[in-house]
Amino acid sequence: MKLSSLINFLRDKKYNFKLLNATSRDVSISGISEDSRICKINNLFVAIRGFRYDSHKDVEIIKRIASVVVVDNKYQINDNEYIYIQAENTRQALSLIASWWYGNPSSKLKLIGVTGTKGKTTTSSIVYQILRQNGFKAGLISTIGAKVGNITTKIGLHVTNPEPMLLHRLLKDMVKEHAKYVVLEVSSHGIDQGRIFGLKFEIAVLTNIAPEHLDYHKNLTDYKNTKFKLFQHSKKMIGNADDKSIKDLIQLNKPKYSYSTKSKSDYKIEEVDTGKYVNFILNYKNQKLIGTTSLHGKFNLLNIAAAIAVCHTLGLPINKIIDSIRNVKPIIGRLEKVPNKLGIQIYIDFAHTPESMEAVLQYFKTLHANKLITVFGCAGERDKNKRPRMGKISSKFSDLTVLTSEDPRSEKASEIIEQIRYGIKNAKQLKFVSSIGRHTFDTHKKYYSIVHDRSKAIEFAVKAAQSGDIVAILGKGHEKSMNYDGIEQPWSDKLAVNSILKKVSGSRIIK
Repeated sequence: MKLSSLINFLRDKKYNFKLLNATSRDVSISGISEDSRICKINNLFVAIRGFRYDSHKDVEIIKRIASVVVVDNKYQINDNEYIYIQAENTRQALSLIASWWYGNPSSKLKLIGVTGTKGKTTTSSIVYQILRQNGFKAGLISTIGAKVGNITTKIGLHVTNPEPMLLHRLLKDMVKEHAKYVVLEVSSHGIDQGRIFGLKFEIAVLTNIAPEHLDYHKNLTDYKNTKFKLFQHSKKMIGNADDKSIKDLIQLNKPKYSYSTKSKSDYKIEEVDTGKYVNFILNYKNQKLIGTTSLHGKFNLLNIAAAIAVCHTLGLPINKIIDSIRNVKPIIGRLEKVPNKLGIQIYIDFAHTPESMEAVLQYFKTLHANKLITVFGCAGERDKNKRPRMGKISSKFSDLTVLTSEDPRSEKASEIIEQIRYGIKNAKQLKFVSSIGRHTFDTHKKYYSIVHDRSKAIEFAVKAAQSGDIVAILGKGHEKSMNYDGIEQPWSDKLAVNSILKKVSGSRIIK
């Protein structure tokens, strides 16, 4: 492709940039790269100031290979011959360049963006499933992967929004599959780092705002303002009336709709009764519609209400939406139940914030099990303030809390666990145990243990459980790796549980 084509595209997008030293615009571009290690001959190279490395340092070397280099305004250009594109923000520039390279696929699609602290993945998946059930060609890009046609594609480890080149390639693939709609889960990192820059959304959804990623955003205001940038580029907005963030959302001058389980809203959903399925009533205008879902937990009613609001706003009849919800399948790693022959209810869930942990554990308490045993840790290089809070929440609801590792990264797992333990050490009648026997549990006491190795921690919990108990394994959910010292190592909570279940037999008592 030619440089002239890119320049025309950027100008059409009204993007502010400078083209330097281009005596001819017939320069060929063979590919796009933002990684100096894999940049090829005649690529366009985009230099980015990352959190650990600034690839502007590589420009002088890359010039020998790449035909054009994109740099930011801070980079001092002393070369009067080589072709540069200078932009204020090269991350944003990369997003536009990726769109150009793949033929501006988003312009051929209607994008539905879902952001918020909790419920993004589940809400996105429900919307996608409802659209597909009703014959709409739709794609999905979320934390658990991308669905293009009948193919599921991995988008990376610990990633919600793919990097721009992968994102726009996926959008192009969806266009090839004749998709009309794409449901895109949107993270605050994805917004702040320009991964979705230039995309226009038909509908944007805000599920809620609670403290998260404050290691990155520094404070809740910055985090919230970052989330709200999504709504600057959407035609219509949908918000959770049960959440305080709705007050800020309603001030934006765009068509807006609301949903809730408690507050007055356009789409209010109420639980009627729970068994194998959850029966609910949707209050919409003057109608009361009865529905059924296999997704348990009151928090999932909010996700369902959000999905109803989205699909109805897109023009799907409300009755068809309600009928479709019955057939919505559970989401991988979200309240995922692991079958076993031990009489134990074992669940895997992605809950990794105080708010999501509390919601999940509250749900488990409604199941009236004998004991609740919770296994969890906290990720390294992430918000440290949540660690003692999560310890306190687990000690409040759980009969046994097992603290363990969860992506410690460059931090010591033992130090992270100690920070979690700070939140539980003052809990009443909470006793530390290093082993569990058949007669260990006193119904008037609660316990906690520390098992650094996550596999052994899960085994500890499973062996400690008796028939009628619940074992909740939180924090990793669908993820397929664990990060130690910056290195991703293969890991799956589900595989670990199944492996342990094969070994466990007899009394299951730890000696």
